[in-house]
Amino acid sequence: MKPEKKDMTLKELGEMMTYVVKHMATKEDLEEVRNTMATKEDLAEVRNTMATKEDLEEVRNTMATKEDIEEVRKDMATKSELAEVKNITMSTASELTIVRRDVEEIKEKVDSHDGFAKEVDHVLSRIVVIEKHVGIAPPEEY
Repeated sequence: MKPEKKDMTLKELGEMMTYVVKHMATKEDLEEVRNTMATKEDLAEVRNTMATKEDLEEVRNTMATKEDIEEVRKDMATKSELAEVKNITMSTASELTIVRRDVEEIKEKVDSHDGFAKEVDHVLSRIVVIEKHVGIAPPEEY
């Protein structure tokens, strides 16, 4: 059984119309919505600048995998290994400084002897090469 349709009174019609008018969008509301909506041109610009499936696939194919990163980590020096290398380098630099000082003293003592001076100069030039290889700047006097 269908419920019987009840006729609407003028008062009910007036209340309904008042409700509709009260909640209805105004021209200003619609204009504001129009001004904030994306246009076809806006959407076309977005479409033209966004990455395609092919672009994303290319990125996926060229980026490092977890396995690649793990392999690099295995080959990398640890902080403690780098600290050890630094200590060795500093120790070598200190020893070279001592050797340089000793050679300078010897050079001053035997400077009058030409044969020794050549040998000392040769040793000093070798020390300079070693210092450059190790990454130590030789003193300004050289």
